[in-house]
Amino acid sequence: MSLSEIPESEAAGRIAEIYRAILAATGLPSTNLVWRHMASRPGVLEWAYDALEAGFSAGAFRSLGAGVAAELPPAAMPKLAEDECLDRATLERAASVMAFYNRANPINLVALCSLRRVLAGETSGSGNPAASPAGDGLPALPPVARDVDPETRARMAALARTINDTDGALMPTALRHLANWPPVLAAFGRRVEALAASGALDAGAAAILESAAAAARRVPLTRSGSRAPGKETRDALEAAIDLFVPPISRMIVVGHGFEAVIRAALDR
Repeated sequence: MSLSEIPESEAAGRIAEIYRAILAATGLPSTNLVWRHMASRPGVLEWAYDALEAGFSAGAFRSLGAGVAAELPPAAMPKLAEDECLDRATLERAASVMAFYNRANPINLVALCSLRRVLAGETSGSGNPAASPAGDGLPALPPVARDVDPETRARMAALARTINDTDGALMPTALRHLANWPPVLAAFGRRVEALAASGALDAGAAAILESAAAAARRVPLTRSGSRAPGKETRDALEAAIDLFVPPISRMIVVGHGFEAVIRAALDR
């Protein structure tokens, strides 16, 4: 599924300001698709950011997202084998991609759960979570793969269906980055499919979402200046939440598991 979006390179005015504010609050080097997609609909990102600004400014999403990710151990995946043809330089680049999404996805999941609270009429949190320390910076992501061979494209589509748990699969951007190294994507795919077949992916995603929803109840919120969204804006916000929450929950499970596999191989 190809989604409308406003890339960072094309953002201007209030949209560009919001992108910069999200990056400053999260410590991420680039803006995730969920926000770029909201930006493509008039007024939608602006309303969402105004509603979530208190949480972003307090560092709540970064702090609580890190906590959600840390609550469950990485999913158990087989070690990388020598015949999977992954040299050290490739593994290091793949590890940086996974590190980005493994930080970003929990942040975005808690933010989307918080946005759902705002749309339900809630405007305060039960706690005031401390902002997380700045930590190590993340390198810029490599460009997404453009010239993808048919075999790799088919593997990406199959993986997207598994990660989204639907045939109308949104293509997770992480897969478009991993497609730069087809052997990495193949190794990732084998482990994701095994995890899905065992039922561990469903169970892990459900636990992650439950944890994120609980974390969202601690986030300080505003209701976009006490201004209710119009019907079109509300519909667009609810559609974005429904579209992104399931795959983000599942990507947190498989992403942390695969990064752990890569780090173990690099430590050998």
